[in-house]
Amino acid sequence: MSTIKSSLLSLILALFVAIALASGDAANDDYKSGEHVTSLTQDTFDDFVKENEFVLIEFYAPWCPHCKALAVPFGEAAATLNAEGSPIKLADLDCEKNNEICTRFQVPGFPTLKLFKNGEPFKDYEEGRQAEDIVNYLKRKTGPPAVALARDAVEKFLKEHSSISTIVGYFQNKESELYQAFQKTAESLDDFVFGEVVGDGHEGDDKIVLHRYFHEEPLSITERVSEKIVQFITGHGFPLVDEINGKTFKRFVDSGLPIAVLFVKYDEDKQKNIDQLQKAAENLRGKIQFAYSDADEYGAQLEMMGGDSKKIPSIAAMNIEKRTNYPYNGELNADDIEKWAAGIADGSVKPFLKSAPIPEDNSEPVKVIVGKTFETIALDENKDVLVEFYAPWCGHCKKLVPIYEKLATYFGTVDELVVAKVDATENDVPDVNIEGFPTILFFPSNDKKNPIPYEGERTVAGFKRFLSKNAVASKDKIISLLKERKAEKQDKEQKDEL
Repeated sequence: MSTIKSSLLSLILALFVAIALASGDAANDDYKSGEHVTSLTQDTFDDFVKENEFVLIEFYAPWCPHCKALAVPFGEAAATLNAEGSPIKLADLDCEKNNEICTRFQVPGFPTLKLFKNGEPFKDYEEGRQAEDIVNYLKRKTGPPAVALARDAVEKFLKEHSSISTIVGYFQNKESELYQAFQKTAESLDDFVFGEVVGDGHEGDDKIVLHRYFHEEPLSITERVSEKIVQFITGHGFPLVDEINGKTFKRFVDSGLPIAVLFVKYDEDKQKNIDQLQKAAENLRGKIQFAYSDADEYGAQLEMMGGDSKKIPSIAAMNIEKRTNYPYNGELNADDIEKWAAGIADGSVKPFLKSAPIPEDNSEPVKVIVGKTFETIALDENKDVLVEFYAPWCGHCKKLVPIYEKLATYFGTVDELVVAKVDATENDVPDVNIEGFPTILFFPSNDKKNPIPYEGERTVAGFKRFLSKNAVASKDKIISLLKERKAEKQDKEQKDEL
């Protein structure tokens, strides 16, 4: 599975991308493939992705509302490419009927879009979900990473891409170390346009120039390592304060910095509040990102970050890598916002931890953990604890329910072992790397800081093997119980034979 930073599995990313999709009528219809979208099965999948150089595949579940909504623009994108005579193919795969394929490619949630190249996974698609977004992305990713330019064509190139930050590299030849770093950078960044001038009378040192759509003055990039070039471009290639939505969210995440978001109504007071955010951001570039978002469209995101969607305008921040949120409770003035944001950057502001109510009755075989009880249950050093992090809408999680309950019942007499679950959409658990749904982690009694991910078969037998191997406090009782049940089974079989 991909990490939470890079995967559409981040619930936060899913919300920013999916809310607008789900608001349409399509989410209430049955899933329908577009006319120019090829529906694949386990029998046809491998041949199709090998026969076509580039294939973008939507892995979906028929019950998923976001999948139903995405099917419409996905089909429109396929129709556009077909009309243009493009060799790029779009296809979809029902994971309910073709689970083996979805398991092979570690599909963590729905919908998941993956671009295949010559039969192999090439890129996870994490861009906007409109037809235009899909088409533009595919054209960028299936062509050369940088457009070859003559020196006298650069100005026209910049005018054609005046709505996006553009990077132009000037090189004497393609053998230089900087040229190789430039190519690697162009391949890795999706939110910029790259052009290159090689030879054509270029004199002097090789150089890379960033042309910002929001600022007249270009910037020369002096870094020589791709990773450093990426950091420079992402740090300077966007406005200090920019809108965050389904199209732009990924590039905020890619920066690796905390994100402070002003949720505001898009009315006459919008700019007044954004101006305060702009002033607060001036001294914090490179430490924390600032953004604004439509409160009417993304109010659910504010709630998820610990804020109150009834109190607008409102600010909240999130750290994607640490899975922490920071609602702002001060006045909407630049000085107070800057102090709060600086505290998030240096760690002095403590995160808000969301938690569902503690259950009054927790006597079922599978114990329920919420944010407030995670430490006392999962991190109890006297017990081994197996924890499933799930989402209520996740199809794989629903399939696991009877298996997980059977497992918990089987080991119900082993007091040193706890089989538990956490609704990860309702509870914050810092410092736990949830890579998809379900994520299953085992917290052994002797090492709570290094949980062991469960990656075996999701069967009772698979879990038994895993626990008997990794258990610490409960190990003796688990092995004893397994032997006892095995002996009982053999005894019963012998009696049945008589």
